[in-house]
Amino acid sequence: LEDHPELAKSDREFLHLFEQAAGLGQWKSSLALGMLFNEGKLVPRDPGRAYYYLELAALQGGDSAPLQTLSQMQQKLSNETGNEEASKQESAARGWYREHPDRIEQLMRDHGKDSSNKYAIAVPAEGIHAGQIVNQPAS
Repeated sequence: LEDHPELAKSDREFLHLFEQAAGLGQWKSSLALGMLFNEGKLVPRDPGRAYYYLELAALQGGDSAPLQTLSQMQQKLSNETGNEEASKQESAARGWYREHPDRIEQLMRDHGKDSSNKYAIAVPAEGIHAGQIVNQPAS
């Protein structure tokens, strides 16, 4: 939908889906939101929100996230917004993450006509190598 907005049901559907996935702990969606708000192509440019989502992506992605690239992007945004705004956004992202440390990773999808049977794994905090299979939250 980001690449083909004409396919969306509404002009903000892609944004809603990215926000929903970021809220479920998907670091790539948080990264996409950070880039969208940084670029300002499909949404109004907002360096503060871009910084927030990039920080959230770094927290959610752990070792998987491209931390050096995120850090470089955040430094540029911090220079633009000022250290006080960057600190405020970083604190907000860290606060959200403390309240939502689990990530939802999709395991498999029932591709039958009734697609309500989707499964995911709730990945606990970093460093714990176990999870719990849960019904994937409704889209």
